[in-house]
Amino acid sequence: MDDISNISQAEMKNAGVCIAAAAIQLGSGTEEVAGNTLLVVAEAASRKLETLEKQAISQLEEAQSQGAQALDATQKLEREILDAWARWYDESLASVLTIPVAQPSGQLKSAVDREREILRSKLRAIVDAHGL
Repeated sequence: MDDISNISQAEMKNAGVCIAAAAIQLGSGTEEVAGNTLLVVAEAASRKLETLEKQAISQLEEAQSQGAQALDATQKLEREILDAWARWYDESLASVLTIPVAQPSGQLKSAVDREREILRSKLRAIVDAHGL
């Protein structure tokens, strides 16, 4: 992992500009910004679950060679990891409804509900596929 000594001034400036731009966008509190944020968070959640599934498969394969006790412990740990990330992304998706200054529209609420259900469905599929 990089530490501060490995980050150039230009990278820090670019990061600062990106953070400021994001803050300004979120601060505008529009329904459009909320919708765009929902898409970004939903995509990030999907990618994270894909990554976690690949990691779980690798860990489960390794644990299988170590016996039943190791496999049980690994299944439990991988389930806890998946649940923690899924909960974090579920809360992040729900928080999109706090972005609009005005009451969020029914369309935005439905989109958030849909993305939350997709997340739960993906989690269930991973859990079922790998016996977690």
